[in-house]
Amino acid sequence: MNNITEPGSKVLAGLNVSYKRGLDHNYLIITYNGETPDDYQINMLFENDIPGFLKLNVKNSNGGYDFNYEISSLQPVGRLFENKTISYDKMLGILKGLIRCFKTAHEYLLDENNIILDPGLIYMNVETHELYLLLYPYYDGDYNRSFLNLSEYILERADHSDSRCVMMSYNLFRVIKTGVFTISDIEKLLQDVPLNEPAPETVSETIPERDPEPEIDFSPKNLQPPVVRKKKSLFGNLLSKNRAQFNIKKSNSVPLFDDDVVKSVKPDLNNKKSVFGYESSDIHFGKFEEEISSEYNDQYNDDNEEYGKTTLLTADNTSVHSSSHRLIYKEKGNDKVIDLCNLPLTVGKVKDCVDVVIKDPSVSRVHASLYTENGKIMLKDLGSTNGTSLNGLILEEEKPIELEEGDVISFGKVTATYM
Repeated sequence: MNNITEPGSKVLAGLNVSYKRGLDHNYLIITYNGETPDDYQINMLFENDIPGFLKLNVKNSNGGYDFNYEISSLQPVGRLFENKTISYDKMLGILKGLIRCFKTAHEYLLDENNIILDPGLIYMNVETHELYLLLYPYYDGDYNRSFLNLSEYILERADHSDSRCVMMSYNLFRVIKTGVFTISDIEKLLQDVPLNEPAPETVSETIPERDPEPEIDFSPKNLQPPVVRKKKSLFGNLLSKNRAQFNIKKSNSVPLFDDDVVKSVKPDLNNKKSVFGYESSDIHFGKFEEEISSEYNDQYNDDNEEYGKTTLLTADNTSVHSSSHRLIYKEKGNDKVIDLCNLPLTVGKVKDCVDVVIKDPSVSRVHASLYTENGKIMLKDLGSTNGTSLNGLILEEEKPIELEEGDVISFGKVTATYM
C-alpha cells in the first residue's frame, strides 16, 4: 500500500494508509504490522458507536492488521476548505464539534493523545456538518501540539474579511499556544456567541486602526511555540484515575468490557443535534480587541488578494475562461464547460462543499477532484457512490490518474470530455 496524502494533511504521510470502496460503505484503512492488537480503546471503538468518532473494525491482513475506519458520506475538513475560507458559523461549528468529541472521549476513557487532529483526517458530514474524529491507538501524538497545529490551520483559513472570524481564530490560537489549556478554556471562547448576527463587511469597519506603537505581528510564524510541559489529560488527572479504577493498561491485553462496565461509561446517545445547530448569543473579547494593530489589519485586508475563490457551474450558469484545458459535458441537452485554469477543484452536487456543481442524481455530494502534479492534470475519485471512470475504467477510490487530451470521464452517469 502507498501512503496517500490529503490537502492540509501532515500526519497521513507518516501512516500506511489506503482506501476501499464496498457495496454500501467506504473505508479508510491504516495497516499495522506490530503485535496482536488487543487494546481497551480498540475494544471500545469496535463494540460501540461512539458519537463523533469513526467506527472501527480490525481485520487480519498479510501477517499484519488493517484498521478499517468507516468514512461513508464523509469528507475530510482539509479537502472541504482546500480552496475556501472557513466562515464564522462553520468555525464555530468545528470548535463546538471538537469540544463535544473530546468530552465524549473523556466519558469513554479514551486517550486524547491518540486522537489525530489533522485536517486531512478530521471528517465532516457535508449535509449535517457533524464532525467525526479518528482515534488510532498506535498514534503517538501530543494533544498540545496537535491542537496548536490545528489552530494555526484555522487561523490561516479563517475568513479574514470578517472581523469575528479574525477575533475568534486568533483568540483560539492565543489560548492554545500557552500549552497549558483545557477543553474548558476553549469552551469559554464560545460562550454567548452570536450565530445570526450579520457580519461586518471588513475588519477595519469594526476594529479601528490604532497607533502603530507597539506593533504586534500575530502571524503564527512569529509567535512562540507552546511551553513543553509534562503531559496531562485535557480534563486534569481524572482520566488516569478512572483508567486505574478499571485496571486499564494500554500496553497489555485487555478483555472486552462486559455490558455493565460499558454502560457505566457510555454517554447519552439520543442527542443527535447537528454540529451547526446550536443557539448562542454574544462573545466578549475584553481588551484584546484594543490590541489588534493596524499592521495585522493591513496583513489580512489586501485589496489585491482574494480568499476562497471558487467557480460554481450549474445548469443555469456556465463559466468559461481562457485555458488550454477544460472538460465539456451535457446538462439538460446543453453543453457545459468546466474550465481547468484554477486547479485544484472538486466536483459534486452540494454547492457549499465543492467548486464545480453538477446537478445530477448519480453525482455524489463530493464526487471527485482535479489537480496538478508535476505539471500534469490528475483526476481522483473521492469515494463517490456511483464511481468515477476514465475511458470506461472505474477508478479506485483516492487513487489519482493522469488525464490526456481526448479522455472521456464519467462522474456517475454524467460524461465529460477532456479537451
